[in-house]
Amino acid sequence: MELKEFQQNFGGRYPMREFVFLHAFQNEMPDYADGFYLLVDDKSGLKSWSDNTAFLDRLMPFAQANGTGSFYALWDERKGKDLNAMPIVVFGDEGGVHIVAENILQLMRLLTYDAEIYVDHTEAYFYKSDDAFVSEDASAYREWLKEHFLQDPVGNPDGMIAAAQKKHKVSFDNWMKQFYDAGTPMDLSPDGYSNDSDTDATSFNIISFTAGSKQYYPASMEQQNWMEDMHVKHTDISIAPGQSRYGGPVIDLPPGVTPPENLRFAAQLDLSRFSPFDKTGLLPKTGQLLFFADLLHDKGKVIYADVPNDQLVRTINEHTDHFFLGVLIDEIYADTESMDERFSEPEDEDEEEEAGGKIWDYFAGSDRSKIFGIYTHCQASAGEIAAITYSDKILLLQVGENGFNDEGVFSVLIPRADLEQHNFDNCEFAWGQS
Repeated sequence: MELKEFQQNFGGRYPMREFVFLHAFQNEMPDYADGFYLLVDDKSGLKSWSDNTAFLDRLMPFAQANGTGSFYALWDERKGKDLNAMPIVVFGDEGGVHIVAENILQLMRLLTYDAEIYVDHTEAYFYKSDDAFVSEDASAYREWLKEHFLQDPVGNPDGMIAAAQKKHKVSFDNWMKQFYDAGTPMDLSPDGYSNDSDTDATSFNIISFTAGSKQYYPASMEQQNWMEDMHVKHTDISIAPGQSRYGGPVIDLPPGVTPPENLRFAAQLDLSRFSPFDKTGLLPKTGQLLFFADLLHDKGKVIYADVPNDQLVRTINEHTDHFFLGVLIDEIYADTESMDERFSEPEDEDEEEEAGGKIWDYFAGSDRSKIFGIYTHCQASAGEIAAITYSDKILLLQVGENGFNDEGVFSVLIPRADLEQHNFDNCEFAWGQS
């Protein structure tokens, strides 16, 4: 097998160093790990799970896993990772699907155990008896791996698999459910969203909030022709310390904290007012969440500080960039939403129906401001929205077109594990212009 042929597994992307070296080693010494063999895969085996393009596009089979038909594949999490950093999944010949390694280098180390992997519906594991067959090139492979990648033979394969599953199992399983659940392929629309009516009707507990009646702008700014009676200078509106708000020049910072450079103040949430409506228990009970963002580059920073409101330090940052208008948050309340609300009746007989005779409404959900629930982006398909909503990411903030934004939705996602630890360092920011 030539390297150029092997490269086809990755959609034309050039294999990283680990794959190139392993490919070259296999060409010289093919019998190095029981049941394992790099190959060119046309995804025909993968299609037995689902032939949906949203499923096939994110999985890249590249190797035989055992002698009974199981195979290994890379899972592209859509996080911009290189091929050598993507998690490894094993698809079992009896139907089980499991994360087995955090990346290709970990799988290469697992191969030093020189045993076939067993895959059933509940687990994947390596087993060999005391008198197990030893592959002819196994010793040479272990020496090669140590020389080129400084990796020692694995002593406990189960521990390495468990560590990988702790990191990736929840997100992968949630993503996989869209396409294959409990051994049954899901009825999917072409873009990857489940047509199952029960899934569409799933209800999400959210925290909704509304906008105040006024919008305030920097006092140094001249009143613009488009402004209405609702627009006032920031010096003409009363804003209590720590009061929840969206945008504007008024920021209440924890002592000793300064606004991040090259980012604009986007929002401030008084969690003591939001947490009583949090049915998940994930939000901190008290303190402030401050959001800063660069809308042009979809980046930002979230700061959490459990500081009493009367100890916050007010800072005024007047500008005419994104978020220059401020809006106070008014009513906060517990609410629910469901995925079927994102579909509407077709207005044109030529429109392609997707679920239950309805079509996907790209703008549905844009008129809500909330915490938790369904992700919203007017440029995202049903499959893309579902993939995020049912992943390990949680919607930490959505500010929509209900008195806050005229045409667009500001969103912040956070990994669930991070929110559980009140770690806000890895949030993702997005602006969906409608």
